[in-house]
Amino acid sequence: SRTGFFLAKTGYGDYRGDARDPLRAWYGGGQRERLEETLEWYGGESNAVLRALKLLPRETDAVDAAYPGIWRLSRLMTFLDFHVQNVRFAERYSAAQAGNGRATYMYRFAQGVRIPALPWLGACHGADIPYAFGNAGPGPLGTPDAALVARFSAAFAQFARTGNPNAEGRADWAPYGGAARRTTVVGPGDVLVRKDNPDGEIIDLLMPGYDRFQKARASAVRRRPFRIEGSKNAERRKCDGRRE
Repeated sequence: SRTGFFLAKTGYGDYRGDARDPLRAWYGGGQRERLEETLEWYGGESNAVLRALKLLPRETDAVDAAYPGIWRLSRLMTFLDFHVQNVRFAERYSAAQAGNGRATYMYRFAQGVRIPALPWLGACHGADIPYAFGNAGPGPLGTPDAALVARFSAAFAQFARTGNPNAEGRADWAPYGGAARRTTVVGPGDVLVRKDNPDGEIIDLLMPGYDRFQKARASAVRRRPFRIEGSKNAERRKCDGRRE
């Protein structure tokens, strides 16, 4: 599970609706369509989404300056597309594996990428990949923190060998399971910190309606037209949503 800034890839627009007027103050120049869809897809649990919005951790000043007024929505999308589904999967998997003597481990990656032109980006999707595979050199996401690369990739290797990511004599990782939701927060810097149930109040608000949200979103996406670009003839083809 990662933490950081997730930018929804739809157009921006001022929210001027009257039906949910409090959202205007929370979002400023937020994305009306994405917000309205999310509340609709949550159905009877939409009030829980509104309550979660008020608890979301604020973005950095750099993010707010780069994309004023949308930080709450970007945080909400991060929770819906990463945190909640990862917690749900970890809970189900750890429960299923408990009888086999196999432990499940959860991490939240908090080391921001190092791209000078995008100082606000934070720990975006995929930021953990070079650290997990020991790639300390420059790459698309900048030059990683070498010390954290060594420590994090060693944990991955140790887990592959033994099923336990802890290096000998260390206790940076604890098995996931139960209400504690034990998680290792990775970074920023060469730091691994064990934390119980990070952002648990927000996740507990979003979890009950999450299955409905996922099904409604998938159904809506299947019904929408979409465009495929970049065929070998560089032609654009429009599809009606059916798989070819």
